[in-house]
Amino acid sequence: MTIEKYGFLSEQLDKWIAENNEKNKKFFDLANLANTQCMEIMLNETNASDTKSVVAAAIFARAVQSFQGVILLQQRGMEADARTLVRSCAESAIAIGCAVLDKDFLNILTDGHRRYKWEVASSMSASARSTQDDSLDKAALEEIKEFASEFDAKGAPKYPNWWRLAKKAEFMDLYKMVYADASQDGVHVSLESIRRHIELDENGVVKSVLFGPSDVDLKRTMICGLSAILHCVMAYGRLIASVETEGKAIQLFVQLNSLIASDG
Repeated sequence: MTIEKYGFLSEQLDKWIAENNEKNKKFFDLANLANTQCMEIMLNETNASDTKSVVAAAIFARAVQSFQGVILLQQRGMEADARTLVRSCAESAIAIGCAVLDKDFLNILTDGHRRYKWEVASSMSASARSTQDDSLDKAALEEIKEFASEFDAKGAPKYPNWWRLAKKAEFMDLYKMVYADASQDGVHVSLESIRRHIELDENGVVKSVLFGPSDVDLKRTMICGLSAILHCVMAYGRLIASVETEGKAIQLFVQLNSLIASDG
């Protein structure tokens, strides 16, 4: 099962993973330490005393899962995919940071949910009218139409604007340097993201299409992933009023900055 034939599903990838882990041990060691502390926070410091705390705890769990995905994918050399989860983790950090400072944060999430439901209902209603679809019974169709028309009359709610939420959370540095960067060269199809799959010769002429594991952007991706999860820990510590949790984030930030400095 060669990489050339089976890609990332190849058994040959095990050797590449082992070499990658050894070559970039310092970054993976710090990521694993951060993950261990995040798991301890989830187990020991989750506060479910009110709705905001429950939502924040769920977002924190989502962030930790995304961060673990970053580690797993980057170990396997799937850099673009790792960066999509970096953005997910950064978005969770912004959400918790906003929850700390904005009393209307839950309403913002609720509006986003209702906007999605409105779009689905509107699409189903329009499709049923245009195609005379009889797969829905009349009662269900009327309920969908009523739901959609309710928002048409009042004005549809809006999805969260993550730039604005980052500004409210005072996490604009995270938004600009991690969230937006990972969006451009990880999540979206862009010149930045497709460059990973194109090999150029010395004259800038396309030589071949690339496919396979890579650690070219590993350090940048791991630094961004660590920054995202540590912003998340910091914000969550503030929300649950835990000096200990904030302290863990600060200590890990110090170690991250030291690693960046020593790595050059």
